[in-house]
Amino acid sequence: MPFPLPDEKTLAQLYPDELKLKFVEIVHRHGERTPAHDHFHNISPPSMWNNCQLTPFLHALYASQESDRTSERHAPEHPAHERPPAFRNIVLDPVEHTLDQLQTMTHLKGVNPKGECFQGQLTDQGKATMKEIGQNLRKLYIERLGLFKQQLGHGYHRDVYIRSTDYARTIESVQFLIHGLHPPRTRNEDVADLTVHVKAAKDENMYPHQSCSSLNAATKAFRRTAKTAMQDEMEEILQRWKHFITPEDRKLNPLRQVHALFDTFACMKAHGMPLPKGVTSEDVDHLADITTRQWWSFYDGSEEMASMAIGRVLKDLKAKIVSAVDGKPDAVKMALFSGHDSTIAPLLSAFKVFDHIYPPFASMINIEVFEDTKSQPGWSRLIGRRAPHYVRMLYNGKPLKIPACAADGNHRSGDRTMCTLDAFFKAMDKMVPQNYEERCRTENFVSSEWKD
Repeated sequence: MPFPLPDEKTLAQLYPDELKLKFVEIVHRHGERTPAHDHFHNISPPSMWNNCQLTPFLHALYASQESDRTSERHAPEHPAHERPPAFRNIVLDPVEHTLDQLQTMTHLKGVNPKGECFQGQLTDQGKATMKEIGQNLRKLYIERLGLFKQQLGHGYHRDVYIRSTDYARTIESVQFLIHGLHPPRTRNEDVADLTVHVKAAKDENMYPHQSCSSLNAATKAFRRTAKTAMQDEMEEILQRWKHFITPEDRKLNPLRQVHALFDTFACMKAHGMPLPKGVTSEDVDHLADITTRQWWSFYDGSEEMASMAIGRVLKDLKAKIVSAVDGKPDAVKMALFSGHDSTIAPLLSAFKVFDHIYPPFASMINIEVFEDTKSQPGWSRLIGRRAPHYVRMLYNGKPLKIPACAADGNHRSGDRTMCTLDAFFKAMDKMVPQNYEERCRTENFVSSEWKD
């Protein structure tokens, strides 16, 4: 479970009485899905993935095109007590972007009423995982710490901000997380104004963007080097499993073959399916290590590339923290960002805390903002001086020691996982790219398509 609930002793240590939790940002990967590529069907044919029985619940998307919010054509198959909450509002960025331009709408056209999954679809298990995570978040942040009200009703957008990339699997993941955060008995959907914010794919900043030519060029150069360095290792793997590789699959770059094998096996393993004969769990871990080295080590080894890859979203994350700390009108108590492995790994690298393990499905980064309620003298409050604030980052429930906060004065006394607000902001600001569009340009555009 990517976000396990701590025991009572650990909770008391993590959340002492003198620190008031004011705000939490949660950036997560989507739940378990089907393979996101069109290769190795001899290992994992589409008919094998028949575990998408639960109807997609993106009602707001349908509502925009139909007069009846729950039309017969898309009627939910869940019993009423199991239905996740419906998004009433989809806020698009830019505003001229329309719902029929969302690639999510294209994804949903592939929904099979008999439960056969489409490529890269959130499965029933993925939905259950996200719901369970939501339940643990509720127990911690709502029931234990009282961060915001228990009921999902009118004005909910003033407590919780929700954003997702334009993928069916990420929108549904955060929807089922909310399902666990607010089970049916705690929500009034007649007045709930559940809103999700979605950027147009061309403007998305929650993953490295394929329109950035200089980033594409640097990525390709890194992977060419990685291909050379890992050539013997990959050849041994591909030779060992040559019976899995079709003539069509053989046309792929060896790095892509290895990645596609990893993705296929990882999806099977995550769903409790038996791995093909001769493939062990250790083999999957080895493939994960190779894929991590070729995909994510790039950002870990280059501050500039980590900045270009994920730094723009740090500006968005910081703005939410500033609003919460300063009590601005747009402040919320929780902000949810539903993304991908390509969100999680570069973001951890930006703070220099990536553990070099491929981010599992439903991986989660929690950024918690605390106010020290006991260290501020009375006269400071009278003159409007801000009380000391601290920021802690957790990854899959474990507090992280951010190097930028290591020095004395940059963290709470006795706790290196608690960054001072200023130290955390400096770490963020350092990674926000300046003149992003200009820095992305090259004399000749380099695409992200990877063939060599």
